[in-house]
Amino acid sequence: MLFYTDGLIKARDGAAYTAGTVAYTGGATYHVRMVIDLASHTYSAYATPAGGSEQVIGANLAFRNGQETVTALDDWTVSADAGSLTACGLTTSALPPPPPPQTQVFQQGLNGYMGVADTWINSYDSNLNFNGESKLDVLGYEDIKALVRFDLSSIPAGTTITSATLSLYNYAHLSSATGGALNVYPVSRPWVESEATWNRYSAGGIWTVPGMQAGTDYATSPSTSITIDTSTGVWRSFDVTAIVQSWLNGTRPNNGFVVRSPTNGVKPLFYSSGYATDPTLRPKLTINR
Repeated sequence: MLFYTDGLIKARDGAAYTAGTVAYTGGATYHVRMVIDLASHTYSAYATPAGGSEQVIGANLAFRNGQETVTALDDWTVSADAGSLTACGLTTSALPPPPPPQTQVFQQGLNGYMGVADTWINSYDSNLNFNGESKLDVLGYEDIKALVRFDLSSIPAGTTITSATLSLYNYAHLSSATGGALNVYPVSRPWVESEATWNRYSAGGIWTVPGMQAGTDYATSPSTSITIDTSTGVWRSFDVTAIVQSWLNGTRPNNGFVVRSPTNGVKPLFYSSGYATDPTLRPKLTINR
């Protein structure tokens, strides 16, 4: 920390000092606090005048040049170029370790969670609703799409997450499957699980075009895409962090995901939230924060 002749308190930031935004008065007492991250060789500095409020001198500042690799802090020095400077009451304390990452898995029936809605829409049966079946279908060239939604109301709005993964258990494929791209998008329409069909997202609302229209019924570009083969008995996992974060931030309503493919050879069958034989194979959303 530098109490400079221009009347401002400054802090070292690498090769130079900060410009200084906090004024000081000669002969007064100030409480100085520094929060140091030795691992990253950065620190933040604060000063509080007697009877006043703490003010930020600088945040996330770099250690002085030549000290970028120090592994311990065991000295402190007070010096004055003019007049006198007195320091006392030095104390040090370690910051508590950061809390461990919190992982939440949302899966129908897991720990009493019952917030999954899912179904699929089929161009060959455009007015049928397939809610309640034990499977979710996806067929390339837009013919069949799967819809999945998770209730995330237990997570406070505005929460920042580090990752979110949608996992679907691929137990089989339709005949003549060869594999290819499988994409996930956020849905824009508030579809109803027991009413959604190829033509409608609910009893009172129709898709922009039958089978959903990119840009109005779901996002124009996929938020995540993977390439699948014809293996069976495997989880297909999608990084949906950006989608889930947008829901938690309130920038996009949580209308769930649509899973679709532009590739003719993609014909996977996934278990739905209604699969009863083994509930652990139902769709799941894993969120880390």
